[in-house]
Amino acid sequence: MTPASYRAMILSKGGPLPWRARTGSGADQSPPTLAGEVEVATAAPAGAATLSLRAEYAVGRLVAGDVIAVGGRFYTVAAPTSAADGGLFAAVPIDPPLAGAVPAGAPVTLSFAADTVVTARVVEVTAKDLIGGVEAGDLRAVIAAQGCPIVPALGHEALVDGAPYRVVTVSRKTWGVILLGWEAQLRK
Repeated sequence: MTPASYRAMILSKGGPLPWRARTGSGADQSPPTLAGEVEVATAAPAGAATLSLRAEYAVGRLVAGDVIAVGGRFYTVAAPTSAADGGLFAAVPIDPPLAGAVPAGAPVTLSFAADTVVTARVVEVTAKDLIGGVEAGDLRAVIAAQGCPIVPALGHEALVDGAPYRVVTVSRKTWGVILLGWEAQLRK
């Protein structure tokens, strides 16, 4: 088996899988861990170069290259901003400045510079797999190495149907000395 044929096998039953590589921990973690809806914390006028955001819970930081979508427009985070107590990201520098006024409470969608896409086949674990640390509800992602922009690792997340699943184990799949890909155990 070659890396190309392994990738073709995965593509025949799989496809693109959004993947998030986390770095750091605590206040330095990027992308941040969030709970609840993200919204604008305080109203901001047209032309503002910063925007304050709030989530029910947040730990970590937004970094340059992350994207904030609000009011049908997209703004790039221009410099790192860490979450404070209460899930507040205060005065996040954005580029370009706000095109129009944004009210407090406006819903926000975030995408992260650390997000990428891998080619994978995701399957549910079966009853016979429920040994050695595998739990009911876990998923298995088989990832092709060919064309993969990252090396899957513990602490990363896969976004399956929009829900984050963290990587709890990763094993390399090889053919002789040739890396074909990885198998990752995912847990919600």
